[in-house]
Amino acid sequence: MNTSTTERLAEFMSVKGINNNMITVTAGLSIGQIGKAISNNSGINSTSIEKILYAYPEINPEWLLTGKGEMLKGPGKAEEEPISSTQKQQFDYKILYEEAKYTIELQKKYIENLESQLKNLED
Repeated sequence: MNTSTTERLAEFMSVKGINNNMITVTAGLSIGQIGKAISNNSGINSTSIEKILYAYPEINPEWLLTGKGEMLKGPGKAEEEPISSTQKQQFDYKILYEEAKYTIELQKKYIENLESQLKNLED
């Protein structure tokens, strides 16, 4: 059976115990992008795929794009370079920033909803 890139990504997420929000934040994707792509079984653009592969270097790119080969890179096959402590710290800060940004957006929507409810009550 031929599966799509989106279906293979969902399979990877399931195996690794990663939810939509985690992959969105870690890969620096638009909020809701992965959830929508998976639920609609729609495609993912190449820029997003690059970000996912960068954030999760254990994914075999050939498998993700074509379904050929193993899902994960095996020992000795990984072409990734070890990341420095500075790079890790920058990556950790980026994740914290994205999580905070997402939380702020949710809070803004919640406040708008409350303001709308208040206005309806006042009318």
